[in-house]
Amino acid sequence: MSVLYATLSKGPDDYGIWLYNLEGIFSAGNTKDEAIENLNESIKLYCEFNADAPEWMREMKYVIESKFEN
Repeated sequence: MSVLYATLSKGPDDYGIWLYNLEGIFSAGNTKDEAIENLNESIKLYCEFNADAPEWMREMKYVIESKFEN
């Protein structure tokens, strides 16, 4: 199982989250959980449109480790 490292932050209106070991994958949500759920959707879209996405990502064999920045 691979680990994707994310940074989660609270903005004025919502939470933002982005991966820092895979550039260009990010999302947001009204809650922390929604932001992480939406990040998974972003990862799925990345895999759909990028032929070079690794197989472990396509098969969702990863965990997201997030740290919170205020």
